[in-house]
Amino acid sequence: MTVEERMARLERNNRRLLAGLAAAMLLGLGVAAILRSGGNVFAEVSARRLLLMDDHGKIRAALATVKGAPRLILYDEQGISRAMLGADNDEVKLVLSDTNGECRAGLGVDKDKGNLALSDENGKPRVMLVADKDGPRLGLLDESGRPRAALSAEKERANLVLADANGQPRALLVAEKEGPKLGLHDESGKQRAVLAVYNSVPALGLHDENGRLRAALVASKDGAVGLSIQDENGNTRAALGGSKDGPSVDLMDGNNRYRATLGVGKALSADGKTNAYPESSMRLFDASGKMIWTTP
Repeated sequence: MTVEERMARLERNNRRLLAGLAAAMLLGLGVAAILRSGGNVFAEVSARRLLLMDDHGKIRAALATVKGAPRLILYDEQGISRAMLGADNDEVKLVLSDTNGECRAGLGVDKDKGNLALSDENGKPRVMLVADKDGPRLGLLDESGRPRAALSAEKERANLVLADANGQPRALLVAEKEGPKLGLHDESGKQRAVLAVYNSVPALGLHDENGRLRAALVASKDGAVGLSIQDENGNTRAALGGSKDGPSVDLMDGNNRYRATLGVGKALSADGKTNAYPESSMRLFDASGKMIWTTP
């Protein structure tokens, strides 16, 4: 049973209890008192129900049992239930209501978890906080009851999820041992952009509407920076790099073979030798990957 269902049930119990207590007042309460000391001080009072009245004869507090479970209810001057404290088997709960009798806050603790729910003026849950063996979780809901934000902390990671008006997750922030990651999703739930730092290496990835990686930017620990662009099949078609040796631009075909290179790099020459090329050089390759032209 959810927190909001429990709160609704408690409110119904409150109303039934109030009716029963009022009837009990008309019939008269049976109270057994044992006088332990002198004067008007009683050491013990036994009763099935106990009502506290104000100076105008209005019920302001009621203590009783409902189906064997104790309940304490507090009423305002208008006779509206504003607070209820109860204990059932494995759960203790506190419910707070506004001047209209609408439940606005509910706190519950059982053997497995503690939970807190906050509701708006219409009684709709807007904030949910739960702590159990899996860790604490905080949820924020809009006026339609859709989850819009969720924060959780697990043993190895912390997560923050943001959702749109349709309840579709659009942003995910994760912090874990390897590093933080931010993922952005489109209205279909497909991941479109990822910014991450893995083991001190920052990277940015851009994805198409099918979730395929189309562009990636990475800065490695040795100071090199690389930008790669992929086609719809996931093949790298262009790469821009910068390292301590200098910049380079590579163009590849659909089979991941180099077809043109500008800038620093190493390649096999026509005579089969491996040559190093400076920033000002350019090489062209055929479909088999063999270099067919170079300058200078």
